[in-house]
Amino acid sequence: MKIYIKAIVISLVLAIAISGSFYFWKTGTDAGSKQSKINGIEQMERYGVPNFEAISLDGDQISLGKITNPIMIVHFWASWCGPCVEEIPSLVKLVDEMKGQVKVIAVSGDSSDEDVHNFLKSFPEMKHKDIHIIVDKSQSISRLYDVDRLPESFIANQKHQLIKKIIGSTNWHTADSVSYLKGQIKAGSDE
Repeated sequence: MKIYIKAIVISLVLAIAISGSFYFWKTGTDAGSKQSKINGIEQMERYGVPNFEAISLDGDQISLGKITNPIMIVHFWASWCGPCVEEIPSLVKLVDEMKGQVKVIAVSGDSSDEDVHNFLKSFPEMKHKDIHIIVDKSQSISRLYDVDRLPESFIANQKHQLIKKIIGSTNWHTADSVSYLKGQIKAGSDE
C-alpha cells in the first residue's frame, strides 16, 4: 500500500512540475512574441515597412521600395476570408477617390492564382491601376510582416514609414478615412 501511495505522490509531483514548466514556457513565449511585434511596429514606424519584390497577378514586377505614391497600403487578404471580401468594395472606392495618391499592394493568402482569378470574376473592380495583387503562396511576405490573421493592413507614407496598422475588417471609404489620408499626404508634402 505504501508503494502505491508513493507512486501516486511522485506522479502528482511530476505532473505539477511538468504543467508548471509548460505554463511558464508558454507565458514567456507569448510575452516574447508580443514584445517582438511591438518592436517590429516601432521599426516600421522609424525605418519603414519591409521591402519585397514579387510578380503581380498581371505579371508585373512589383518592388515595394520603388513605389513613390504619397500613401501605400500593404493589404493582406484572401478570397476565402469573409471579412476580407466584405471590405473590398470600400477599399476600391477609397483608391478611386484618392486619384493616384494611394497605391494598394494586395497580398493574397490564397494557395493558387486560379483562386484569385475566380474571385476577380465577382470583383472586377479590383483590377485597378492603383491596386497590384500578389499571391503569396509561400506565405513569405506574410511572415516578413508578421501577419497572423486576415485581413491585416499596413499604411505607409511616401518614405514608407508605417503610419497606421489595421487588424480586421474596416470600412475604408468614410469621410474620416479620406480626411486622415489627405492629412497624412499634406503632412508628407510639408516636410
